[in-house]
Amino acid sequence: MTEQGLLNYSDDSRRYFLGPFASEMGVAASRRRELRTACRDALWQLAHESEDTAFLLGRAGLDTICLDRMEGSYPVKTLLADIGMRWPLGLGAGGISILSAMAPGDAEAVIAYNERRIAQSDGIFEPVSAAQLRERVIEARSSGGAVTYLQKATNVYSLAVPVLTAEGRVVAALSVAAIKTRMAAARRKQLFALLTREAR
Repeated sequence: MTEQGLLNYSDDSRRYFLGPFASEMGVAASRRRELRTACRDALWQLAHESEDTAFLLGRAGLDTICLDRMEGSYPVKTLLADIGMRWPLGLGAGGISILSAMAPGDAEAVIAYNERRIAQSDGIFEPVSAAQLRERVIEARSSGGAVTYLQKATNVYSLAVPVLTAEGRVVAALSVAAIKTRMAAARRKQLFALLTREAR
């Protein structure tokens, strides 16, 4: 932890103190709280109109992190992630949509670094090759959003679009997940329109 700047060690007192990186982590956490607050109404609107589960997903280095979740009124819930849960960036619709909105070189660097992690996934997300992920990112760039079908999660579809700043920098993704029977092509199109509206 001292090597990473989280702690400083004092030879005189033989005690540890918070290091410079600890304050940076606090700033990052504060920004996430601000983002969560800013997106709360949009998340509620997604859950209310879709009646399914809506997620706010952020980037944490090389991972996707679930920043917030809101359940809709439909009785069959798709609780793919709890708040605070992390997984490799590139797995799931949220991660794909975040990668699709990043500069291509930055996205490629993440994919290359995470290649082994995404190919060996043993969680709710099916493992994919780096080549498959690149194709999905290209598709998401052209369509404006990402879709994944999760057989491990009892046949669940997940849709996501990136959330951008006014300057075009990606800060998060909004996502809706539902069981397969609620995700016919026509409804997916409607949900993408809803997601895009709320992301804007």
